[in-house]
Amino acid sequence: MERRTYKKEIKKRKESNKRFIGFIIILIIISSLYFTSTFIKQIGDYNRLNKELNDLVSEKESLENEISELKNTYKEVDTPEFVEKMARDKLGMVKSDEYIVKYKTEKSNKEQ
Repeated sequence: MERRTYKKEIKKRKESNKRFIGFIIILIIISSLYFTSTFIKQIGDYNRLNKELNDLVSEKESLENEISELKNTYKEVDTPEFVEKMARDKLGMVKSDEYIVKYKTEKSNKEQ
């Protein structure tokens, strides 16, 4: 009789162990799926942030180049030669001892 109860006990333990192992396997599968999806999402976030970083770095370099060009332009604008050139080109001004000479072109003669 003792032998039968011992066999039943062993059989119950085996079934209990099978359920426990099944539970552990399901838990491992669910955990693996969760960690895999989280890892894939983090890779996507990393790639997006890396692209954004590269865009910002290139924008920064572009702005630094523009600042450098503007500084050079400012230095150039601050010279008397530039002021004189702009007065001549944009405003048509001349010095008091200069004369403006305009030539008629052939095109203007034909039109008249």
